[in-house]
Amino acid sequence: MSTFPHEKSGLPDNSYQEESPLLGGFIHPDDEKAMIEEGWENIKKIYPNANRAKLGPIKLGEEKGNQTSLIVKPGKKEYRIFQKDGVTLQKSFIKLKESALGRKANFIVFEDRDTIREMKQRLVEAENQLQQAETLSS
Repeated sequence: MSTFPHEKSGLPDNSYQEESPLLGGFIHPDDEKAMIEEGWENIKKIYPNANRAKLGPIKLGEEKGNQTSLIVKPGKKEYRIFQKDGVTLQKSFIKLKESALGRKANFIVFEDRDTIREMKQRLVEAENQLQQAETLSS
């Protein structure tokens, strides 16, 4: 039994929708939160004093090729946080959020290293003075 061209089945002419939920949105909300937290941890590795409140909300953004990346959206424009490797920060993001990020970890370590050296030297001097005081009192 064949259908005639003038008969309709009642279904839409196209059997798919352009924005079908089956074709996109494969990331579960729990996975999305985990991805955002992992991204935040990667930021904290490079900028340990980064302020999350000043940074603004971090979200997942869609890119060409069905890839997702972490973004911040201050205003109307979106800024990718990481390069495609998922670890290296984008220069545009660093410039945009420089005040929220603070100083890089390597600068902090460099400054702390000098402070630690000074404290060790003071400790050695204090121990020497203590030994001298003990020998004088004996």
